[in-house]
Amino acid sequence: ITPAHDPNDYEVAQRCDLPMINILNVDGTLNAEAGSYQGLTVHKARKRIIEELEELGLVADIEDREIDLAHSDRSQTPIEPLLADQWFVKMDQLAQNAMDAVTDGRVKIIPERYAKGYLDWLGEKRDWPVGRQLWWGHQIPIWTRQFQTPAAAKAEMERLAELPLCKQGGMRWALEAPGVVHVSIRDEGTTAQEQLTAAGYERQSDVLDTWFSSALWPHSTLGWPEKTPELQYFYPTSTLITSRDIITL
Repeated sequence: ITPAHDPNDYEVAQRCDLPMINILNVDGTLNAEAGSYQGLTVHKARKRIIEELEELGLVADIEDREIDLAHSDRSQTPIEPLLADQWFVKMDQLAQNAMDAVTDGRVKIIPERYAKGYLDWLGEKRDWPVGRQLWWGHQIPIWTRQFQTPAAAKAEMERLAELPLCKQGGMRWALEAPGVVHVSIRDEGTTAQEQLTAAGYERQSDVLDTWFSSALWPHSTLGWPEKTPELQYFYPTSTLITSRDIITL
């Protein structure tokens, strides 16, 4: 099975602790894991595999079938799943808070029967992948730098810890082995961005997904994070009207 390239296989691999072997490059060609098919596009590799199976006399039959094949809305081409590093929001406590608000009556879902679907969905407490590889959107406010040794990365974290912005809570950092340091900044437009760039950090090119961005938009138009009169007037709200097909989202 192909856990790195199929959602169902991915679920099986997680349950069975199987390796996630990626055979694709981001441009849609096959990488070195594909052996002699390296450099071919997925479409050309499939054709060559069929040809080689026929040459070996291993093809018993080929028939046409209509299948439900997911296509991209933008390119109108088949989607080829690719395993890649993504940014996630940890959802265990966030989901529990949202569930508690419904179960204790602070939030009422009308009609009441939809509360079960809401609670069932949140009950899975799956971490939320918020990163998207798109050309537009709210860019994720995280800067990254690769260090040659773990010792160098550790020294960098010690340097960051002494910065006034870190001590004031305006900057946070995390270490990702081997030797990759991620830094996030609370307030954009500060000199910290220029300082990180000058120090060799690169900002993440991923943008936040649509649901995450749409949740930020109404707050930001009312002056958030400042406590403006507009924000105080409109938030928190008392009623949310939503389409029933997206209540789980």
